[in-house]
Amino acid sequence: MAKDNGFKEVIVATNGYGFQRKKGGLEFTKKCKEMGLDTLYFQFDGINNATYEKTRGIKNLMPYKQRVIENLRKARLDSAVLVATIAKGVTDVEIGNIIQYAIDNIDVVRGITFQPVSLCGRIAFEEREELRITNADILKEIENQTGGKIAMENAWYPLSTIVEFGRVIAYLADVEPIEFTCHPDCGFASYMVVDPDSGEMMPIMEYFEPLKVIDFANRFWAKIKNKEKQPLKLFEGLLGDFGKTLDKGLNFLDKTQLKARFLLGILQYMKKPGKLMELFSRLLMRGDWESISSFSYGALLLSSMHFQDAYNMDLERTKRCIVHFGVAMPDDTVKEISFCTMNSIHRPEIEKLVAKQITDKVKNEFDTSTGLKEPEIAPEVARNGGIKKDSDT
Repeated sequence: MAKDNGFKEVIVATNGYGFQRKKGGLEFTKKCKEMGLDTLYFQFDGINNATYEKTRGIKNLMPYKQRVIENLRKARLDSAVLVATIAKGVTDVEIGNIIQYAIDNIDVVRGITFQPVSLCGRIAFEEREELRITNADILKEIENQTGGKIAMENAWYPLSTIVEFGRVIAYLADVEPIEFTCHPDCGFASYMVVDPDSGEMMPIMEYFEPLKVIDFANRFWAKIKNKEKQPLKLFEGLLGDFGKTLDKGLNFLDKTQLKARFLLGILQYMKKPGKLMELFSRLLMRGDWESISSFSYGALLLSSMHFQDAYNMDLERTKRCIVHFGVAMPDDTVKEISFCTMNSIHRPEIEKLVAKQITDKVKNEFDTSTGLKEPEIAPEVARNGGIKKDSDT
């Protein structure tokens, strides 16, 4: 239905229950792909059963999580985002493990979203200081658990940083833009890509200079938006006489030529053009969703997004929220509510209004301590986030 109504990307947030079932799980996964599911937003708190027993109250859960990934692979639904709730002293020790797990399953996993725990719902007032962790804390832990490979100082940028860059790409590729116009404090992101020579995951900063590319894209978008008719001098200052020739010879309003100009412009900031530039060029020239998908294949998007609670609610952040609940009310109206205010303010009252009594007893196929083999993953296998295994030290 979502695809029929024009939604370009269909994402399902799930703990994986339906996708992992021994009877029908694989068929269900294949059916979801056939019906248009693009991405699984997959609850994933770590690789150790002890962690899940703390966070979800269920024993022996990791083998079930693993089966979800295996079924995605078999169904060729190759776009999962691991979503980890991070609480201090509970799941923060799993951060490096999660990154390594994503790298080991890069054919299926496209990203990781770390979510600092929002202190609401079942979390008691007395647990605030014990569990509180912030975006900054998580970025520091990522740096520590990757041996400095993903550095807090220069690897991360607010989600809103790339708004103009995304608008340029969408305009040139003739697709609708996806605009992360949230408050800068809402979340941070970084990319890792597969090095074609070594096969290792490398921070994207190894391939180009992010701030210079973003600045160039911002200025480029300003020219597109304003549609200035006077002779442009965008490249003259950047590329000298060669840039001056380009400015005189190209028609700024022709998209095909604009694509060439944009590619030439960012090429000067590329440290290792190679495969990344090839994928980027294909995205611009072809301008379809398949090209966008190929751009993210073999790359790993890392992000940290801290949803607010009653103790850190910021009205300016709330005003710029880009994640909303659409709540169907008993009177057939639909309320659009900011994610953060929904959980901290509106949820208790709304749940009272829409709650229905469950009469049928449903068997919990997750809840078991026997019958599945423990995955062969050492407890500390990836505290280094993919640089090298502990056995190599």
